[in-house]
Amino acid sequence: MSCWFQIIEELSKELELVKQERQSALTALSLSQDKDVTSPLKVELDALRIQHKELQESHDELQAMLLSQGRSLISGSNTLAAEFAAMSQDDVSTYVYPCT
Repeated sequence: MSCWFQIIEELSKELELVKQERQSALTALSLSQDKDVTSPLKVELDALRIQHKELQESHDELQAMLLSQGRSLISGSNTLAAEFAAMSQDDVSTYVYPCT
């Protein structure tokens, strides 16, 4: 009887080892597949971050340019009224009524 118990005990231990090896292999395979999937996504994410940064910089530059032009229109002699005053009557008519 004790022989059977030893065999059962040894087989149980061996079964546990096989289960652990299987779990380790599945974990390694899963990590490998995750890397294969996330690598292209990481590359795309990095590219999108760079593009976002470039667009943000362009946006900031355009905003600064608009602000500067707005200030010059408000404070400078280049106001719309000054431009109309400098135009001849024909120029004003063409500018105000372009379709006539």
